[in-house]
Amino acid sequence: MATEVVIPPVGESITTVKLLQWLKVEGEEVQLGDILAELETDKATVSVESPASGVVLATLVAEGEETEMGRRIAVIGAVGETWTPEEPGPEEPGEDMAQKSAQPASKTVFSTGEEAAAGTDARRPGTVSQPEVRSAPSARRLARELGIDIREVAVSLGGRRVTAADVSEFQAQRVGSGRGRPIELSRIRRVVAARMSESGRTIPQFSVSIEMDAGALLASQKKAEEEGGKTTFTAYLVWAACRGIDACPMINARYLENSRVLLLEERNIAVAAATNDGLVAPVIRDAANLSPPEISQRLDELVKKVRAGTFGPGDLSDATFTISNLGALGVHRFTPMVVPGQSAILGVGAARRVPVVTSDGSIGTGSVFIATLTADHRVLDGADATKFLKGMKDAL
Repeated sequence: MATEVVIPPVGESITTVKLLQWLKVEGEEVQLGDILAELETDKATVSVESPASGVVLATLVAEGEETEMGRRIAVIGAVGETWTPEEPGPEEPGEDMAQKSAQPASKTVFSTGEEAAAGTDARRPGTVSQPEVRSAPSARRLARELGIDIREVAVSLGGRRVTAADVSEFQAQRVGSGRGRPIELSRIRRVVAARMSESGRTIPQFSVSIEMDAGALLASQKKAEEEGGKTTFTAYLVWAACRGIDACPMINARYLENSRVLLLEERNIAVAAATNDGLVAPVIRDAANLSPPEISQRLDELVKKVRAGTFGPGDLSDATFTISNLGALGVHRFTPMVVPGQSAILGVGAARRVPVVTSDGSIGTGSVFIATLTADHRVLDGADATKFLKGMKDAL
């Protein structure tokens, strides 16, 4: 009996992947656990193992093609066995036809020209229907976000399967023929674009800012350097954020449907880091039980892996809270957006010298920075945000 090979889950928030290459081809014998193909996500390269021993009866996704999680990509069967893909039934007219890529082209219904203009279904004369469009799920999502009728894109391609890149090019041409050229976003930037669009569309957000004294933090950092160690500014922020969560545990929660909230036990802090391809956020797991120097060391290792492209899905998944520190770029204050699946995110600006009034009434100087918490208003309110920021400020 044939065994279907599907794309396994490779990380939180990842919905599409690109099939980089097939390591086994149709007709080739395989053993259980053999590597069949390599996938590329926005975060890592992932191998797909054979779920059974036998022969590759069919490969259903082309190299270089983007596809959605959970999709069937190959079929393994016994030597001499044949496999025929099932044909779409009348109950699934909107199904992604790419999932049936192995079926004969004559079975694909696609209306163009006068038939499309009239809206007439060639299979049932006299009825009105929408023409079926062969398109990738990522293409349909992008088309919805841009307000594009994906049928128009399909017609412009002559019926070829529509990809996200086709939708982007169609949008660029529709906008106009001004100077410049459309540039396709990297996978990381496409994921960020999709996630931030989801954030703005689905999460009611508010922000609270507070000025924090950086004096003790900077003094501790300097002392560590003098003793031959190194603890980054961001590491202290991660440590202090865990203390802030102690003061307001709901910061470390996730909104669920049906008016419920999941209060998370683990404190896995993601730290936004820039790469040449875009923004990624390596995750420091169980950060509440680490000291600032330990956090600094772990963060340094993660950032090196990220920038070298050697990280795995586990390095970027399961975050419960995110910190974005733009202080090194000279930014004093900014308002970040909540990452879907989390309830809050902290944006931190640069530490700077300012005039201060000392305890004896004289004027001196001190170091401060501005921290801004953006929160999901379905889970948190202003008082909660203030509790978190105060807890963090007291810890520092």
